[in-house]
Amino acid sequence: MTQSGATRIIPAVALTISNVIDHGMTLQEAINAPRIAQFQSGKLNAEGRMSFESYNKLQEMGHEINMRGTYDNYFGGVQGIMMDYDTKTLQGGADPRRDGQAAAF
Repeated sequence: MTQSGATRIIPAVALTISNVIDHGMTLQEAINAPRIAQFQSGKLNAEGRMSFESYNKLQEMGHEINMRGTYDNYFGGVQGIMMDYDTKTLQGGADPRRDGQAAAF
């Protein structure tokens, strides 16, 4: 089993933030979304839930892809709380790749 953490924390958090800001996902949707990660060299690691369309497009772009598990611990875990200032409500999100929960009050 490959341990997550270190260099995989940054892309996990960055993808989650991008999913919220750029794709209009709720915090939980953003945390649940399939993840990818590639470092200085080697294959692009992708979760097995990635769409075939995305997989094919990445291959067309020249990426060699290493498909990983459905909700793979390799990609780190994100737990989060987000404030919606318009509605004055909090959203919590917990990663199914890890044990945990988000709580706010």
